[in-house]
Amino acid sequence: MKLSPSQKKIVSASDGNILVTATAGSGKTRVLTERIRHLLAKNPLDGVLALTFTNKASEEMTTRLNDIKDLRHRSFIGTIHSFALEIIEKHGHHIGLESIPHVFERDEDRMRLLEESLVKCGIELAETDSKGNDIRKKQLFAWLERISLAKRKLLSDQEIESEYPDEDFHSIYREYNKTLRAHGGTDFDDLLIFAHRIITEAPNVKKIYNRAYSHICVDEAQDLNFAQYELISTLCRNSNVTLMMVGDPDQSIYGFNGSSPSFMTHKFATEFAPTRFILTENFRSSKEILYLAELLKPGSQLTKKTEKTYYAGRVLFQEASDEEFEAHWVVLQISNLLKESECEEIEGEITLEKMVVLGRNRFVFQALEKLLKRDNYEYYFKKSPGPPIFESQSVQIFDLLLRIVINLHDRLHSRQLASLCNLPWTDDTDALTFLNKIHSEKCHIDSVPAQFASLFLHELEKQQNLREADLPASIEQFIEAIQNATIDDDEKERAIVEFSDLNVHWQRYVRGISSNSNLSLSGFRSALAMGKTQPEMVPKGLALSTVHTMKGLEYDIVFLMGMGQGCFPDYRAKSKSALEEERNNAFVAITRAKRFLYISYPKMKMMPWGGKRIQDPSQFLGEMGLL
Repeated sequence: MKLSPSQKKIVSASDGNILVTATAGSGKTRVLTERIRHLLAKNPLDGVLALTFTNKASEEMTTRLNDIKDLRHRSFIGTIHSFALEIIEKHGHHIGLESIPHVFERDEDRMRLLEESLVKCGIELAETDSKGNDIRKKQLFAWLERISLAKRKLLSDQEIESEYPDEDFHSIYREYNKTLRAHGGTDFDDLLIFAHRIITEAPNVKKIYNRAYSHICVDEAQDLNFAQYELISTLCRNSNVTLMMVGDPDQSIYGFNGSSPSFMTHKFATEFAPTRFILTENFRSSKEILYLAELLKPGSQLTKKTEKTYYAGRVLFQEASDEEFEAHWVVLQISNLLKESECEEIEGEITLEKMVVLGRNRFVFQALEKLLKRDNYEYYFKKSPGPPIFESQSVQIFDLLLRIVINLHDRLHSRQLASLCNLPWTDDTDALTFLNKIHSEKCHIDSVPAQFASLFLHELEKQQNLREADLPASIEQFIEAIQNATIDDDEKERAIVEFSDLNVHWQRYVRGISSNSNLSLSGFRSALAMGKTQPEMVPKGLALSTVHTMKGLEYDIVFLMGMGQGCFPDYRAKSKSALEEERNNAFVAITRAKRFLYISYPKMKMMPWGGKRIQDPSQFLGEMGLL
């Protein structure tokens, strides 16, 4: 790949620890990828562990390096959680884990387990607030977030009691983990805890990874939390393994989940004494956008040395009387751009696919959505890729059975399956007994869902006994059975499509599995839970997205709506650090734009309960000289 002189210097640097501070659009991924290529070419015996924060980033990196011979044998390129899962799968027996842990990835499942824990602790949650709004789910989510933050600190039970004075939290934290284990499950935070325990408690395992990977490279290192940093740094301490971290403190926007740029800029810098490099040349955005970015985060952009390489760009700001006027203005600009059709600053035709509308939260888009629907504009909400969500009852039955077959302690999903198939269930029923009920002939009489459950179970058990599972062979039978079943046509169509999609997920699982691993149902289920099997979607139309979901992406044309004080920055940003993170959010938002940026704010805001409120413009607008 073509590299600038400053990028080349990093890629070809001598062996040792490296810290790269790189601003938006400066080619972080390019530098990291080419550094990996350089390391693998330099010594054919070396291996590289490349850790990312998203499956998309790891896939992009793998694609760029696919021309390297034996890439899969000499490297691991994936998310930190995927790497942690691999450690547990291969070496979990060192800490008493005799099988692959089953990740309970869905919030609703973890909430049900938390509800069980609260009952055992004798704690009741309020159902509604003073205005009659349902708040139970919100309270459960808040407890889960608190538990998750504690886990990310790798605290022992004694440290939990010392750091958290709330005795209710102590008992809930312990009971939740106990309930999770009783169901044979883990959550995502447990993956890091278990992997860290294995590395620290089993020195031979650490030696295995030190021999396999001479170099560790970390992308988006400003988003590391304590548990992630400790897992990575523990692998490198007292070894000859080199560690490279690449990131941008100005794009640190995940402080709410315990991440901090200080692990990269201070802890890593102090502990490993890396050679420091700085990349400040933005090769993505036009001069107008860089000018705004520099006003918002002084010192973040360098434009003088490379002025000739940048397009002039376009920045427009609109103060709107209310949210309806703001939405009308955005739609008008979109219409004008489409009429403009071509522009020398944008390659090819201007289409909706080259645009994105950003907001601090999803509520910003309500007035805009109404207009887009009215005027027949095609649009979609951009979501973070994750585990697949199944809508057909038949595939839901299959997914629940898959979870239970590979985890016979899973009474949570057994209960859900019983409800879905209208089968008897009592709280003292164990999963194995329940599966035997599905096998019995009584289930086959009147219940089509139970008939499907019996068929799916028979095939899954057959697949589980194979040395190398071949799920597509079973899926063919499932599709044939559904085609011949007497069920609703819409359900039949949906199920056939989703089972066909499962074939795609399986193929992606097969392609992503390491060369020394067997294909298995448990491995497939873990890949689904980690979101590793999701195919890259290319939706049509205008993208609507929150800032957090847009991290690492770019568009030719960006609209940034709802720039009112209390919305952006968020009203909860009271402390200096919280406000700085909001500024980082705004920085990320504007630097997603390659060429044109449209910013707006409504002076009148509609409240959820129907009232209206006057709001001030965001302080960031003043800082960027737009007021």
